[in-house]
Amino acid sequence: IHGGYTTYFPYLKSGHFGSGPGTSADEEVESFNPYPTFPFFLDDLWYYDLKYGNWSQIMPVSNANPGPRVDHIMILSGHVLFLFGGYYHNHHNDELWLFNISSNRWLQKDQTVHPMYPPDCTDDWDYINATEECFLLKHPLHLERDANAHPLRYPGEVQDARAGRAIVEENYAIKPWRDQPYYVPDQSNGRWYYGIIDQGAELPFDEKFTGTATEPIVPYAATGPFQYVREVNSSELNGTVYERCTSVFGEATRGQILGGGNGRSDVPIFIAQPRRQSPGWDGCRDRYDMDPDLPAQLIYKHPSQRSDHKAIYIDSLPIHLPDEPHASGGKKGEVYVFGGIGHKIEYLPSKQTTYPTLVRNDMWRLGIHECVNNCSNHGVCEYGFCQCYDGYYGVDCSNISCPGDFCYYDVETREQHCQHCCHSGYNHTDGETWIDGIGARKSPCNHVDFGPSNGICDGYGTCQCAPPFLDDDCSIKDCKDNCSFNGWCSVEYPISRCMCNPGYYGEQCQYVQCLNNCSYPNGYCDPNTGECTCKLLRDPYSAHLLWQFKEVPDSDYARGTWHFVKWGGDDCSYLMAYSAGWALRPSLWLTMALAALVGGFLHHDGDGRWRWGL
Repeated sequence: IHGGYTTYFPYLKSGHFGSGPGTSADEEVESFNPYPTFPFFLDDLWYYDLKYGNWSQIMPVSNANPGPRVDHIMILSGHVLFLFGGYYHNHHNDELWLFNISSNRWLQKDQTVHPMYPPDCTDDWDYINATEECFLLKHPLHLERDANAHPLRYPGEVQDARAGRAIVEENYAIKPWRDQPYYVPDQSNGRWYYGIIDQGAELPFDEKFTGTATEPIVPYAATGPFQYVREVNSSELNGTVYERCTSVFGEATRGQILGGGNGRSDVPIFIAQPRRQSPGWDGCRDRYDMDPDLPAQLIYKHPSQRSDHKAIYIDSLPIHLPDEPHASGGKKGEVYVFGGIGHKIEYLPSKQTTYPTLVRNDMWRLGIHECVNNCSNHGVCEYGFCQCYDGYYGVDCSNISCPGDFCYYDVETREQHCQHCCHSGYNHTDGETWIDGIGARKSPCNHVDFGPSNGICDGYGTCQCAPPFLDDDCSIKDCKDNCSFNGWCSVEYPISRCMCNPGYYGEQCQYVQCLNNCSYPNGYCDPNTGECTCKLLRDPYSAHLLWQFKEVPDSDYARGTWHFVKWGGDDCSYLMAYSAGWALRPSLWLTMALAALVGGFLHHDGDGRWRWGL
């Protein structure tokens, strides 16, 4: 037995109305108010052993237990007690509680078989399948690049240009969106538009339109799977517009740090996707009646608030057809509830107001082992709770798990907890480089190491990653700055690295190599431009002086201009032509010594010739 009502004896008398049986009003007695300060309503749980004939109180170990009440029902099915309804201090309940005799725990059950979705909770797949105009978006078309955005910056390009060969187009920067052939809007062509708008949005060339189109603005550009659109306007006058056949967006940056630094996005990123009419989806988590005075959560169809109702349990029903798959595995058990007294509509508990009541004559059925959507045939149903198979998640197991997902069930609440698109083995930090990730080994997330999550799961098996992360499970950090469009990205766990095109180097291939490294030490390389700054030459006749020459116009030496001589050529390898001479400056004493030496060894013989020797 559970709960009930008790009072004092002799019965209380008060100048005020009491809270139930056992308290009466008497104007002659001293006035006091017994409502609701006295513990008339009970919440204890007792067990009577038929074999030994004794009572023992059960002390549940659960954190949450049903509150005090009277006139409720309790039904036993297997090892689980079902408690529903009851009355407590001016309020009729509609709570459903389960008590597991084996684990000694209470559990409140909010979900039943039939969700009462709000009007906005539509199923996009119904609309897509019923609308022939809806078609699946393809991947982006080729984006145009700007040949002027990246001038000739490294020797290979210079040589190709001089030889008349075409420059590699991949070295050019991609044009910004506004300069692509299909952009929003094209100011040079008036009100021309070519893009995608959200479902129900006004056409962008309408004068009343004040918003902006949803990117991507390149036609047929898919930013994720299952993105369907339909054509709503096609005109040479004002362009072509597509409207999305989907109504919700996944927020890839949900729970992530924004701000734009270290490769992050500075604004939230939303990716269009179809909504499945299922508990937990956007638009499907709220009350069907949007009553602001009641809890804002999805409500399931169930008997209204009541007490003093009757119930019966049948263990031979339901009867499942042989070819009808059932998540319960054929388990049986039904509870039928009838009548009682309760409120006309749903109210929150109040000790200040007594709401109208009526006697009920409705009848309800509860399938003990029936779950929402039969667990979508992706799980096992036990006592109304889905236990999803590996690869699925959600209240009804309708969502497809994504790479890196880790889910487990709370043994007390039977609630499923998931960490989506996660990985274990390495924690990313700002400012890290490819070297920091050497030796890291990816492992699945688990109870011990939950692991970081860098994205969300779209419910269809695809992770939507927050920048700068990529890969199937969002575990790899992308290359910085697209390798400056001067190389390609080698995607490696946990940190990608840039593989630069010939002529470029640096962590992001942001630096340009100079031709022959400027024949160092003849010159210095500017890595931002790839151009050499050649050093000044020394005077070949006087090494301690810088080499200069005088440019004389019209043989007028007095009006000439002196110029310093530098190493020449694109790589500073060319030397200015000059008449060779001794680099050392001769001294007077050295000249006299040489003359004496020559005079001592050089003599004139008798036949008219000069000879060396003594």
